Formats: sequence, structure tokens, C-alpha cells
Amino acid sequence: MRKTLVEIEEDMQYINIASRRSLFDHALIRVILSSLAEKDELLNLRKRDVVVLNEGDEQIHYLYLRKGGRVRKAPIDS
Repeated sequence: MRKTLVEIEEDMQYINIASRRSLFDHALIRVILSSLAEKDELLNLRKRDVVVLNEGDEQIHYLYLRKGGRVRKAPIDS
């Protein structure tokens, strides 16, 4: 089991690096990795679901993920 998790982590890192060729693909992969979003949550995304909060000198980015009437708030990379 442990070897499988290491292999999955390596695959995720490779995909993250290889996706930099396309800005859209890279952004989508970063959202999936940082929020652990599911397929249905990604299909329900709208512009209004991305929220940026200004806290002093920092900006915090959140994503509202909706699935089956449930909503969760996940922090994402800027």
C-alpha cells in the first residue's frame, strides 16, 4: 500500500509540472490538487464560486464547491 501512495504522489507531481504548457489546464489541475474537488463539484463551478478575501497584506483565495445541494469552502492556491 505504501508503495502505491508514493507512486500516486509522483504521478500527481508529474502531471502538475507537465500541465504548465497550457495555463488553463494547469489552473484546473492546481484547483483539483489543492481542493481535492470531485468531478461533480468541478462541473458545477461558476465564476462567482471563486472568492478572494483581503486580510491585511495577504489575499486568501477560496472556492465554493457545490454537489447535491451541499456546499463546501476550500482554500486554493493563488
